[in-house]
Amino acid sequence: MERNISTDAVVIANTRSGERNREISLFSPDYGVMRVLVYGGQKSHKASCPPLFSIGKFFLTSNPLRNSYSFNDVKYIPLCPFDFTLKQIGIASFICELGKEVGESDHISTYRLISTALILLSASSDLIRENSILIQFVWQLMKSAGLVSDLNRCPVCGTEYSGTQFLFYSNAVNFFCCQRCTEERALFIGPGAQRYLSLTLEMELLDAVEVPLNEATANRLRRLMIAYSMNVCGRKLKTVQSGLV
Repeated sequence: MERNISTDAVVIANTRSGERNREISLFSPDYGVMRVLVYGGQKSHKASCPPLFSIGKFFLTSNPLRNSYSFNDVKYIPLCPFDFTLKQIGIASFICELGKEVGESDHISTYRLISTALILLSASSDLIRENSILIQFVWQLMKSAGLVSDLNRCPVCGTEYSGTQFLFYSNAVNFFCCQRCTEERALFIGPGAQRYLSLTLEMELLDAVEVPLNEATANRLRRLMIAYSMNVCGRKLKTVQSGLV
């Protein structure tokens, strides 16, 4: 039996479905990833399709027997839909794809991280800040998913770090550890990045992006976080393959 529901959500994907309809993927703090059919959304015969990255309260019809949802209406948050630059679209796409891949274990935290990152991105006009948003989104998402260890001591042997050594990512344990506990050298964190990531680990995303980075460090950490994300997912993300980020 069909019933009407409402939920806060962000549009993380928007694709064509047949000749006249579209399908959107929502990430909701209540339901996680939801695939929602927008009837007439292709040609606006019945409903205007919510654009990608839009955030608001969505009013849907749920069909439990078919495990499906259809779109009725949405009330957007202020300033939404966003007017992103091409560079921002790439970062926003990466954020949504990674959130879908990694964030299903904690719907509430992942929704809050995705929506906050998109809002911060919409207000940014600085490349270093946009890279900081990407870096911190990945770092905070991995923490939420239980994939970040204490950067003060090795998660394998328990040795306390001196603050001057390099930490290396181990695919065996999915954590950064000391060089004695892994032979892998592809992904590593230097002393400066270690201090920055340790400092921001317990911060909220809003506060963490305010910690200053110079351009070279921001670019280096951005590359690290993208590679780190793909290691965790076990594959190349579509946004990375397409060159969007």
